[in-house]
Amino acid sequence: SMRSYLDIYMVFYSLKGLKDYRARGIEPPLQMGLMPEYRDKIFVSNYLFRKDYTDGPEAPWIVHLCNQVMLLAY
Repeated sequence: SMRSYLDIYMVFYSLKGLKDYRARGIEPPLQMGLMPEYRDKIFVSNYLFRKDYTDGPEAPWIVHLCNQVMLLAY
């Protein structure tokens, strides 16, 4: 029998210490990923959520992927 799934893939970028930067009046530039002073503070989080609709919409969302990495490549 056929199964019916819905997958939602989400990617988040985060900056460690952003609240502290803003409290000091510093707004990190958009190109901060290219700047060495920010590279060890940038994180990328990937999540894959899946819901099986085969038996109806009551099924729970299940996290099928959780991947969190720090951008340190130079």
